[in-house]
Amino acid sequence: MTRNTLNTLVGLLFIISGAVGLVYQIVWFKYLSLFLGNTTYAQSIVLATFMGGLALGAARWGRKADQSANHLSLYAMLELGIGVYCFLYPLILRILKSLFVQIVVGSHISSDATTVLILKLVVCIITLLPPTILMGGTLPVLVRFISLRLEDSGKNVATLYFLNSFGAVVGSLLAGFILIRVLGLSGTIYGAASVNLIVALSAYLLSRRSSTRKRSTLNAGDSDEVEFSSRSVLIATLVAAVSGFAAMIYELSWVRLLIPVLGSSTYSFSLMLVAFISGITIGSIIVSALLLRVKNLFILLGMCQLAVALSMLLTLPLYARIPYYFWNLASILSRSETTYPLFLALELAFAFALMVVPTIFLGMSLPVATRIASRRFD
Repeated sequence: MTRNTLNTLVGLLFIISGAVGLVYQIVWFKYLSLFLGNTTYAQSIVLATFMGGLALGAARWGRKADQSANHLSLYAMLELGIGVYCFLYPLILRILKSLFVQIVVGSHISSDATTVLILKLVVCIITLLPPTILMGGTLPVLVRFISLRLEDSGKNVATLYFLNSFGAVVGSLLAGFILIRVLGLSGTIYGAASVNLIVALSAYLLSRRSSTRKRSTLNAGDSDEVEFSSRSVLIATLVAAVSGFAAMIYELSWVRLLIPVLGSSTYSFSLMLVAFISGITIGSIIVSALLLRVKNLFILLGMCQLAVALSMLLTLPLYARIPYYFWNLASILSRSETTYPLFLALELAFAFALMVVPTIFLGMSLPVATRIASRRFD
């Protein structure tokens, strides 16, 4: 099997993995909405824990990837862990909910609404962290697998980021509009877990066909690209961290802003996720080409952050009038079953128009920062 064929198959697996990840996100939102009794809390917890788990997983498994002799085998183990855990997720949540009831009743704190809510949030976070930490490891492990040279890592992050995000868009649409309606919550999560197990088996079989490669290194003379000091890498890392923090705030704020306008249904939540991830997807594919041409990566990183800030500032005056604008657009359609798909398409277009520009530049930031980090000298 040629290297290009192997990388293509791995990319296909990562698209599927991204789709399944967003299926889980929407299913978790439904499960936890029923437990919390509040869709806003459920959306915030799922989004925040999902991203937090990805960050923890990337840090943990990124270091592990540098020590691994077989990255595809490690990726297969991560997918296997996700699949097994998510098969057990309904049971795990049921056990923790029962334990929660025993604690609340036994300690007589049922009258303290704040304490009860905090305990509910803790239960939700505990159930979501294990699989999201495993998910967070898949990107750095696969980047390490396909990067023959360290300077390739930035472009490879952008490419894999695009593939995974594209899969996430597909997964959001499938879960929100088809799978949950046809299979129900438990059927959807069992089906998604089965796909994870298939991906794990496929990755393991591919790992048996791939040759073991030692960790690659670069000397100062191996490339004519600019190398960066440890201080520069630290600055780029901090910028990426702040950008990720801001992205999480933006996503939660957009969700809270649009719920009163679009509604809090699974359809609306799925469409908001699709709009957000679509911008990330577009940004990652754009930057994958720019990374090969731009000489000053710090300027590119700074321009991405400036563009995010400016695009947000320019749209802020419109936020107070969003309900009015959407009401006018929606009033064009008659309220009937046949026009409901058009209404949902209108919701998606509305959310996409609001989010697309900032999210494009947010999607460009991580690959640029990664490229800077891969061109380091001490």
